[in-house]
Amino acid sequence: MGSVQSIVIRPVKRGEPKRITEANIFIGGIEGDHFFKPESGRQVTLVAAHDLATVSAIVGFQGDAHTACRRNICLDTLPGGDLTGKQIALGEEVILEITCYCHPCKRMNENFGDGAVEAFDEKAGWGAAVIREGHIRVGDAFRVLKKKMMWGVQSIKQSFIFDIRIIDILYYQHSNSYQEDQRYMALIFFCRFGYAQRSRDHTQEITMNIYT
Repeated sequence: MGSVQSIVIRPVKRGEPKRITEANIFIGGIEGDHFFKPESGRQVTLVAAHDLATVSAIVGFQGDAHTACRRNICLDTLPGGDLTGKQIALGEEVILEITCYCHPCKRMNENFGDGAVEAFDEKAGWGAAVIREGHIRVGDAFRVLKKKMMWGVQSIKQSFIFDIRIIDILYYQHSNSYQEDQRYMALIFFCRFGYAQRSRDHTQEITMNIYT
């Protein structure tokens, strides 16, 4: 559908944005970015290059629009309308689920000039949660998925890394509704009885097996 135009991180809160050509994306956010919150639904932010171009033209901004808007990943285009709940595949590995619209704030006026907040209305980008970890590069293709990945895998994966006790909740909540999915139940059983290792690599290996 399109491609990744640029990637930006801020290593320090309120620090200068930094352009990078490739990035590792984990549950929680982009490696090296100060905003790394596994519990948040807004782990990675997206914006469309054509929207940045439109806003820049309206307010007369001639600088680097992507770093100025402080979103993580700039895609050449995004579909119109409400994207909440849509899943986007980046490159060959990463899958994000859009969770919220990023409303423009007063920092837009500070960075772009007067009138930027109004110009960014419905163009300020989207927040997303990481469904599947991986590596992306500038130039990677992206597409909107027609069939969503199972949300439970993300919850289980986060539990692996941060608090395996959450598996108990998942086990009792979903033991009835997901009985037909033997792979899902096998993973919950595996976690529930303490055989899982709390490491990102091991978690990713198990989760990737569930997806395939």
